[in-house]
Amino acid sequence: MHEIQKKTRMRLSFLFAYRQRMGNPEIIYHYTSVDALYSIINKGCLWASNCLFLNDAEEIVHIRELLLSRFEIAKENANPPIRMELPIHKVFDDVMRVAGDVFFVLSFSTLSDSLPLWTGYFGDTGYSMGFDFESIARDMDPIMWRKKWPDQAISQLLPVIYDNEKQKFALDAYIDILVEYIQEFQNGVIESDLFNQAMNVILIDVIQFGISVKKLGYSCEGEYRIVFSHDPEEPKKALHRVRRSEILPYIEIDLRDENRLLPLKEIVLSPKTSTDNDYRGIRSFLDTSGYSSVALRSSALKMRY
Repeated sequence: MHEIQKKTRMRLSFLFAYRQRMGNPEIIYHYTSVDALYSIINKGCLWASNCLFLNDAEEIVHIRELLLSRFEIAKENANPPIRMELPIHKVFDDVMRVAGDVFFVLSFSTLSDSLPLWTGYFGDTGYSMGFDFESIARDMDPIMWRKKWPDQAISQLLPVIYDNEKQKFALDAYIDILVEYIQEFQNGVIESDLFNQAMNVILIDVIQFGISVKKLGYSCEGEYRIVFSHDPEEPKKALHRVRRSEILPYIEIDLRDENRLLPLKEIVLSPKTSTDNDYRGIRSFLDTSGYSSVALRSSALKMRY
């Protein structure tokens, strides 16, 4: 099992390097409601949602379809050829059934004042909270994370990939490993138990990667995501809250520093949350909560309705 994980983590390291070419933003923004903002400041925690409850209903479907199509191409080009019939769709679906208990997602954007994000999530109301990227990225390093919060989830901070060709390129790295194990299994190099373990580990990693890819139509969101993963054998630690008509599983993520403060740099008020009292109330709340240095500004977007 260790060797399988080592191979997939090596591929993941390559993906990290590949994504770094995009360059890192100085600030990333978390769009939220006034109630959630109040809770975040008071408790110092943000909420990471269960991956099956994200706003884009096709996210996991998208990576599944992409995996199946790329795997068929890899099978045709494999040398030595793949002779065995492998129900990759069934194995993926079986692994996906447990993924809801494993992966939780916290979303940010590189955009501070985005009309699609205001209207898509809060009906033109709400706030975008700007966090220092480097501070969060430093905490998200797996070694630092385990040192700081040994009982918390393992994490990644990655930009969402929207371009289909880049998604294929990255996914092929996992498929190469998958094909390698299939060839070893059909040639009798490894036993069925190890092969089944390899399949599960690789597909779990594919799903984790898939959480950070979306269709091109969502590119206007400029999204970064932190993906948290729990050991499925550990006791479930998910909390629950009501969102519209459903009960949403989530986990609390404490991003405070040694001074018990969040790496908060600025807050932007939405187009319809920019009255004098909105501004005064937030300013007073920040000043009395230890965040007097946090900048506060109104949306540059002016809307009548």
